[in-house]
Amino acid sequence: HTTASADALATGYDAVIIATGVNPRRAGIAGEDHPMALSYLDVLARNAAVGPRVAIVGAGGIGFDVAEFLVQPAPSPSTDITRWAREWGVDLNLRARGTLQAAPEPPAREVYLLQRSPGTPGKRLHKTTGWVHRASLRARHVCMLGGVEYQRIDAAGLHVRKGG
Repeated sequence: HTTASADALATGYDAVIIATGVNPRRAGIAGEDHPMALSYLDVLARNAAVGPRVAIVGAGGIGFDVAEFLVQPAPSPSTDITRWAREWGVDLNLRARGTLQAAPEPPAREVYLLQRSPGTPGKRLHKTTGWVHRASLRARHVCMLGGVEYQRIDAAGLHVRKGG
């Protein structure tokens, strides 16, 4: 889990991704038409270029899926059983019992997953899968912040206020 300071959030992003639900909708942020603001469809379906530092607006299911997509190295460890097992600390030879430590690969980029509502991002994800999404993103140092006020998007990036 990565904690972000106001200074870290004030530093420019390479892309701001608006993850507002299954049907992309406007987020009501001044400047959301800026070229650096992308919808999740731009990223997932249209292969829009995304830089090494990204802010995701919206921490629901879509936001978590986009964050997971962005931090995964290519190709994803989920497509290779040996890499997946190493990432989650699974001993495929059944030699070590309960002593393994997960060894996730480094994140492909720095990601901030933000939500307006206060509280823990991802708290409303499904009980049986939400924990794995949160654990996976924490292992890749995704900074998850609730209670964020989106002020604007401009050439310097996404401007936010946290905690008043």
